[in-house]
Amino acid sequence: MLRGARIDLESSAEAAQKLVEVYERDLEAREVSDDMLKAVRTIVTGLQGALGKIADTIDKEFGKDKHPYFSIEADPARFPARLERNLPGLQASHPDIAAAIERQQPYHPGHEILGLLPDLYRVNHHHDFSVQERRETQSVDIRVGGQVLMTMGTHGMTLGGPPPWRGVLVERKQDASIDIPENAVPIGEAMIMEMTRHEDGSTDFYINGKKVGQSPAGLQAVDDKYIDWYFVKPEASVLGTLIPLHNLCAQACVEVWDSAGL
Repeated sequence: MLRGARIDLESSAEAAQKLVEVYERDLEAREVSDDMLKAVRTIVTGLQGALGKIADTIDKEFGKDKHPYFSIEADPARFPARLERNLPGLQASHPDIAAAIERQQPYHPGHEILGLLPDLYRVNHHHDFSVQERRETQSVDIRVGGQVLMTMGTHGMTLGGPPPWRGVLVERKQDASIDIPENAVPIGEAMIMEMTRHEDGSTDFYINGKKVGQSPAGLQAVDDKYIDWYFVKPEASVLGTLIPLHNLCAQACVEVWDSAGL
């Protein structure tokens, strides 16, 4: 790994640990502390710096040394033109490196959050730091025998488990059970939940024909309230964005650097 990029990633990781330490404290105080602002700024600038140093070194070794940028493009149709603009000639001379950069793009599943980095960097580096908003959100888990079957609420709907991050839990209301309908229930586009009852009173639960759980007690609803800090621009959870963003950038640096064989 390039030394400068490694140092930037280490700084981001240390700041992420600090952010986790102060996050709940600041939520309870209803005020963003200097510690939190410093941590967020260090993460954002560190990640942008690490990607930029990787791109700069690759351009000096294989490109035209034209003040390059690491390409991040949300539209796959526009990626080739952006790559050519940011790293001229790389696609033609070293398609393997270009392919490694392409694999990191936010239009690939699991990489969506990387698309937020340019806006975060522009807003929080070139201007006064982005205002943080404290928000309350609701989330309802539908559980089978203690296992989360699906989650609905402010964060949308997920199947097979809760979303990775919903905020800091502040209140929980638990209902004893939910009546189980006799027929299949539509729970979203192209998704059907079905229940099969057995003589012993237990119930099997299926989504689109795949068994996802079994419970002797049926369905249970758990209604949770969370609090979280949100960026105003882009509109996204602070902690829920920056931790996976750090991981994606670290992965991108390693994969692209390894593809260059430097």
